[in-house]
Amino acid sequence: MDWLNNKQKWIVSIIVIIVSILVDILVFEGTESHIQKQNSIYRTALKTEDKSRFNYIVDSQQGKVVTHSKITSADPVKFPEMNTKNKYMLVKRTLQEYTPHTETTTDSKGNTHTKTYWTWDDESTTTRTSKELIIFGRKYKLSKFDVNAYLSNTSAKELIKGVTTEHYYLSYDRRYEYQIIPSKISASFISDATGGTLKPVNEQKISLVNQSYKEYLKRNLDSKTWLIICGEILLIVIEIYLAYLIVMDGE
Repeated sequence: MDWLNNKQKWIVSIIVIIVSILVDILVFEGTESHIQKQNSIYRTALKTEDKSRFNYIVDSQQGKVVTHSKITSADPVKFPEMNTKNKYMLVKRTLQEYTPHTETTTDSKGNTHTKTYWTWDDESTTTRTSKELIIFGRKYKLSKFDVNAYLSNTSAKELIKGVTTEHYYLSYDRRYEYQIIPSKISASFISDATGGTLKPVNEQKISLVNQSYKEYLKRNLDSKTWLIICGEILLIVIEIYLAYLIVMDGE
């Protein structure tokens, strides 16, 4: 900005600061409004870990409710090769094949080199899922819930007797990899009981979270003031720095 004199630079700097402050206000108000809206959902929701009270809330359609419960698969599943007595809420089986890949490169002298290497590549995935969950003694469709937080890779030797490897080999170049969700889990969640059943709140599914009741409430009732303050400080620092660059430009 060599074409501006010092006075003009100060004016531009002040304008930048004013505009930045207006932007700050809009950003902080929007952020605070969103956080307060989220907090309000959890603050006004009914809260209980008691089986009888939870079921009464559902039966009487009292609205949003936060709870923590042991959740059990009503119809646990497994694949035929799984010869242990255990069954699961969900099992995901991925077929992998040992596949050759060819890579061609050219060196600085124009010579072509071909290299072949092998990797285990995913070919297809099959999933078996329970149809219903039992929560506080009542059955609900699993399709209403997001249980992905509980999905974990599991060694084949834990699922199949006689197997001593991480994967279940069908042949030297084909194998299965497994992910499972146990048939019994503990979860915290918020749901909407209007209609006499459980429905999601502002989401497509009810998210089951692997947190204790107290941790879940603390996280969702936190006003996140620290986040707003940090954001405000960061923006102020940026604004001051921009103003400094404008004033000092060309000096």
